[in-house]
Amino acid sequence: MSIEKSFNFISKDIEYQATVHAQPREIRITITNLKGGMTWIGNFTESYIEELTRKTGNYMQFPNVVKLLYACLEAKRSNVRADFLSYHDLEHLRNKQSFTSTPPKISNKRYLIISHITEFEKINYPLPLVLQSDRHNPKSEKNEELMELKIANHHLEKENRVLKEELDSTSQENYSLKQELEDLNNKYKGVEAERNQLLEEHERIKKELDNIIGKLEIKCIEKSDLKNMENAVKKQEKEIKMLKEENEKLRNEMEQARISKIERVSPDKEQEEIESQSGSDFDGHVDYPQQAESPEPISPNNDQVDRDSAETRVKQSVSASQNVDQLLSKLTYLCNKYKAK
Repeated sequence: MSIEKSFNFISKDIEYQATVHAQPREIRITITNLKGGMTWIGNFTESYIEELTRKTGNYMQFPNVVKLLYACLEAKRSNVRADFLSYHDLEHLRNKQSFTSTPPKISNKRYLIISHITEFEKINYPLPLVLQSDRHNPKSEKNEELMELKIANHHLEKENRVLKEELDSTSQENYSLKQELEDLNNKYKGVEAERNQLLEEHERIKKELDNIIGKLEIKCIEKSDLKNMENAVKKQEKEIKMLKEENEKLRNEMEQARISKIERVSPDKEQEEIESQSGSDFDGHVDYPQQAESPEPISPNNDQVDRDSAETRVKQSVSASQNVDQLLSKLTYLCNKYKAK
């Protein structure tokens, strides 16, 4: 039992008519270009179809392939489609997938590609068809070859335009990358200059810090010397105070010794005055007031020694006081000088 069905479909903006004559173990496909009148025919046996599906890795039985063919030509489902491609189109797809290029080859064969699209992959089954010549028109074969050449030329021009656009895009991208590289070089130079400036600033600040640290160390030493001087001044002031106290004490002792000496020599002077006043009537006897106890006479030699010793000590104290005053003046001058710094 044979079944024949006809379908109209469009591939690459060209309308075709496909006639499928199906038998239990064989199908015959005839595709005609409705505009150019050219016809391609292909006969496929059951074994050929099933072997083709096995090679794709998705085996299908012959009846199921026929059903898929009808569905693709009807184009009513989104997961199936039919494409009618030339040998050049097929090679172009292969080169695009393998990123290679081969020179175009003229061939009268066309390929009906029936595709089944699943969730994870797209399965293609290519069916080759051969161009049939018009026996009533001797120029038909040449015209068909010319048409094939025109179609191939059209595809080449289209591919050339695509390549040119890609080249222009690549050139533009290359220019942009070149500009970006120049900008990066300029930025690098600016950063390098800024880095050198920062290094110079760092060295300058480091020198200033070293100078400040040196001055601080000198000031610390000066402060330490000043502290030592202040302590020395306080010590000298304390010594001066002690010397002044000792000097005052010696002066008091000298004054006390002088008064004591005057009191010891007073009775002799009084006797001389009485004798001078009585003249010849003086009988040599004088009544002195009753004293409980007469003081012991002081040896002139001991008084002289005490007086000389006291005077010597006073002179030494005065000389030491003067020396201390001079040292104190000098230390005060130095302290004021360091404080002014």
